[in-house]
Amino acid sequence: MAFGFPAKYQEIIEWDHEEEFLFQIVEEGLEILQWQVTNHRGDMIYAKTPTGSVTLGERILIQIVAPKVAIRSECYIPTQLWDFGKNQKNVDRLIEVIEAVRLDKMGA
Repeated sequence: MAFGFPAKYQEIIEWDHEEEFLFQIVEEGLEILQWQVTNHRGDMIYAKTPTGSVTLGERILIQIVAPKVAIRSECYIPTQLWDFGKNQKNVDRLIEVIEAVRLDKMGA
């Protein structure tokens, strides 16, 4: 369970692909999860998860600079101290879905 202002969790993944492909699989993963893309600027994608029973949703920030993809989930309300493990679950779930999309597109 993360603690901080706001509570957040981040992982950096490396996939040996070009940026165009990485953007494609990340955007498809967000669509599968039904997370709303709120902005797409340069090497950044900003998204939001739906409101849950414990939180008002989380902000997802994804930076893609091939071969690295940095994924961060942070509580939508900046003063929220505890995330009840939700941010790590968001990042883990998004990575899992992106990996499934990646493997599917590669014919694995």
